[in-house]
Amino acid sequence: MKYIASCSGGKDSVATVILAHIHNEPLDLIVFSEVMFDENISGEYPEQIDFVKNVLFPKFNEWGYETKILHSNKTYLDCFH
Repeated sequence: MKYIASCSGGKDSVATVILAHIHNEPLDLIVFSEVMFDENISGEYPEQIDFVKNVLFPKFNEWGYETKILHSNKTYLDCFH
């Protein structure tokens, strides 16, 4: 069995990962699902995606956790039109 945490970068999901780390709970992978506006533009707030990519996930990697940013094969514009 694999233990995977979905982390949005918000306070609740970040607290969940921190508590799992503090209490030595098994955690094999931490994922963030990035919604894309189009092929090149993120649909996430710039401050949020910057925090996830440049602060949060590097810290989780430093703690020894594997992290991945997931993308759908469809963007917002694909679904809108």
